[in-house]
Amino acid sequence: MLDKLGKKKYALPAVAVIVLCCGFSFMMYPMLSSPMGAIMGGTTGAILIMPAVMMTMICSILLSILFKPAKNADQKTRLMAYGIQLGYIVVLSLLVSIAAPLVAVIGGLSIPFGEIMLFLWVASFSIMALFVGAFNIARPVGIVVVATTMLCGMFTGMILPVETLPGFWQHFIAPWAPQRYMGEGLISIISGKGAWGNQAIAFTITAIVGVLLTILAFFIPSMKKLKK
Repeated sequence: MLDKLGKKKYALPAVAVIVLCCGFSFMMYPMLSSPMGAIMGGTTGAILIMPAVMMTMICSILLSILFKPAKNADQKTRLMAYGIQLGYIVVLSLLVSIAAPLVAVIGGLSIPFGEIMLFLWVASFSIMALFVGAFNIARPVGIVVVATTMLCGMFTGMILPVETLPGFWQHFIAPWAPQRYMGEGLISIISGKGAWGNQAIAFTITAIVGVLLTILAFFIPSMKKLKK
C-alpha cells in the first residue's frame, strides 16, 4: 500500500493540472464570450461558480480514487492516506481558486482577483473535503453526495437567483446548496461588501462535516473488527 501511495502521489499533480487547464479552457472560454455568459456572470456569478464547482468535483473524484486506502489496510496506512488527501485538498483547492477567477479575467471581466481567490479557496476546500469524506465512507455515498450537490445546486446560485425559485426550492433545497453561498459571496465581493458572514459559517460547517466523515471512515474498519 505504501509503495502504491508513493507512486500515485507523484502522478496526481500532473493529472490534476491537466484536468484543470483543459477543463476551464475548453469549457468556459466559449461561454464567457457568449451573451448568455455575460448575463450569467453579471446576475448570479455563475461564470465563477460553475468552473470552481466542476474542478472541485473532478479533483475530489481523483483524490478518492488515487488515495483511498485498501479495506484491509492497517491504521498507519489509513492515516497516511487520509493525511495525503488533506494535503492535496489544500493544494488543489488553491489551484481551483486561482483557475476559476482567471477564466473570468481572460474573458474580460474586471473583478477583485485576490479577494475572490481567497474566498473560492475556502469554498473549494470545504466542498472538496465534503466530497472526499463521503467517498472515504463508501463509493456509493460519495456518488450520492456529489450528484445531489451538483443537481440541487445547479439552479441555486448558478443559473437563477434564489429569490426567483419556487418556495419549496428556496426553503428546503437552497439552504443546503454550497453554490448558493458561493453565489452570494461572490456577488457581495464584486459589489464591495465583502463575503465573510453567513458564507464563512456555511463553508466552515461543510468542511467540518467532511473532516468528520473522513474520521468516521478511519475508524470503520476497526469497528468492524471489534464486532467480529
